[in-house]
Amino acid sequence: MESKAEENTQFVKSKDFLVKTNGGKTLSDVLAAEKTVVMLINKDSLHLAESFDHHEMIKEDLKNGGFAWTYCDKTRVLLVHYKKETVLEVRALGVQAIETLRERKISEVTIYIPQKSDFKLSHTFIQSFMMWNYRFELKTIGGISLLTEINLAFEEELTENLKREVECLIVMVKSCLFARDVQNTRANIATCQYMEDLIKATIEGCDKVTECTVIKDKELLEQNFNLLYNVGKGSTIPPRCITCLYKGNPDEDEVHIAIVGKGVVFDTGGLNIKATGVMEDNFSDKGGACVTLAALKGIIELDLKINVVFAFGITENSVDAESYRPSDIITSKKGLTVEIMNTDAEGRLVLADVLWHVYETYKPTYCVDLATLTGTIITALGSNACGVFTNDDEFVEEFIQAGKEVNEQAWHMPIFDDHKEDILNDVSDLRNMGDDRKGHSSRAAAFMEHFVGEGTKWIHADIAGPTYLDSAIPPMPKYCTGFATQTVLSLLRKKSKS
Repeated sequence: MESKAEENTQFVKSKDFLVKTNGGKTLSDVLAAEKTVVMLINKDSLHLAESFDHHEMIKEDLKNGGFAWTYCDKTRVLLVHYKKETVLEVRALGVQAIETLRERKISEVTIYIPQKSDFKLSHTFIQSFMMWNYRFELKTIGGISLLTEINLAFEEELTENLKREVECLIVMVKSCLFARDVQNTRANIATCQYMEDLIKATIEGCDKVTECTVIKDKELLEQNFNLLYNVGKGSTIPPRCITCLYKGNPDEDEVHIAIVGKGVVFDTGGLNIKATGVMEDNFSDKGGACVTLAALKGIIELDLKINVVFAFGITENSVDAESYRPSDIITSKKGLTVEIMNTDAEGRLVLADVLWHVYETYKPTYCVDLATLTGTIITALGSNACGVFTNDDEFVEEFIQAGKEVNEQAWHMPIFDDHKEDILNDVSDLRNMGDDRKGHSSRAAAFMEHFVGEGTKWIHADIAGPTYLDSAIPPMPKYCTGFATQTVLSLLRKKSKS
């Protein structure tokens, strides 16, 4: 198994925070610890405000603004009141709580969850709270104040099931933050080689990752990854296809599901070059691969009993005398010929070869590919949801529901017959782009469906909208968000036997 990362590789990482969990804690226990406490209050536990001096004023503050500061000996207490008790309200309160603590430069906090708290809403508050405790910055001067330790104190004794739910919540959020770090890392650092090294470092020491295969540079041509190779041949650092097999259920040979990520570490557009004002944020075009890697990291930590192959198409779409050209006709790994209509429609080419390789090698029952693929999906859905395309309606509903459970939105998009016809060509089997940009996201999905093997239930998730934001949609920050990491892990939990 080829798995060791190159020595001396320094991976970029934002400031981390420790999370501890305890059950069976009384309010007196928490207040005696002499730390800052964030206390969650709903209509059934509003009476707990009476535990503090000036409780009538506290109740008034909670009713008016949702927050109230109070003190008990040497302990500061921030009471947070759910008034409407909706997911949207609670997510917003999680963000506001972090901002309130940040103003006071508090570094350690205990979140106290009383007995009568709604578990789903408490779960949502903690998720939002941790997701907003993040900032990617490589500053040498200054920087934002972040929490370094979060203690989760539940009044109720935690059953094994509840402990598992809290553990999964923490792993999912931290995996999401990991995806943000990788995607935010600029292309002068996060090269194709860097991504390979990081993948190997992520799986190092995990016995359940039984295979890690890297096919790169001229090896791609030898194995007919001609689309992937041509996209990356203009770069000084060669492209590569990387697959990692996680055998969480060694009693079965079947690969239950494949997670496939587009990893274009920088996209200039190639010879169809992007304009100034559009190109600069394309270090984020590896978002699908970052989510795939974060899901791999999460499944290792959660120790799920399921067999999953994680596949990465890693390349850079650069400009050089060697770059592939509009009008080139290239034979894919599947054997279908593709005419290049536009070199900036490269993501579907990368995924086409990797999808077919995964099918030929592993024959997965299910497959999800993730990609920052089209700008038109943002026009259709905005920046707070991804578009999902499929050949199996039941599977896509399962994916959408998995997202709802972790507060990530997805919308089922169509692949109509005219989308399929539009990417057919007169001089080759397929073309990588239609005559115009109408229905462009659906046409791109129609193209990739040609490379999904028979019998595999497939989803294409176009995450271009929510994975990179010009301004924050809390608890998703400005820039890279890690969107879809928690959805994928939620889906894998549902498919898992543990």
